[in-house]
Amino acid sequence: WVPAKPSSMGDLGLLKDLKDFVQVLFPFYVGALAAVATFSREGLDQPTVGSKAIIRIGQRVVELARRQFICGLFGYCAVLSIFLFVGVVFVKMLAPWAVAAAPASASCWRAIAVFLFSLGFAHLIVISLWGICYLANRLAR
Repeated sequence: WVPAKPSSMGDLGLLKDLKDFVQVLFPFYVGALAAVATFSREGLDQPTVGSKAIIRIGQRVVELARRQFICGLFGYCAVLSIFLFVGVVFVKMLAPWAVAAAPASASCWRAIAVFLFSLGFAHLIVISLWGICYLANRLAR
């Protein structure tokens, strides 16, 4: 049995499930960050192979080692998951007020919120898979 209109909000809505999933991702990223930061393998402290991983700090260019690159990647994912979680909480909190204040533009705001969350969530998944594949590839060698 499928409801006529699937719910995006509420206790049975898609937003709750995605919020719960993003809530679980944060400890995963922190754990991965701690594991990579403390893992003793000499290959992780060497520069990246192929394209160099660099960051620019003002005029200075710093080349990153593999460990620094992976730590930065998982740290970025941890921060992004926090932002997505807080964003979902704010959307769930403000949605009833926004619909009551401007019912004509509610669908527009909902579309914008869904687009932004989908963009952030897709970015998080792609970056996560990239980091895990990179780490698995380098640890297997």
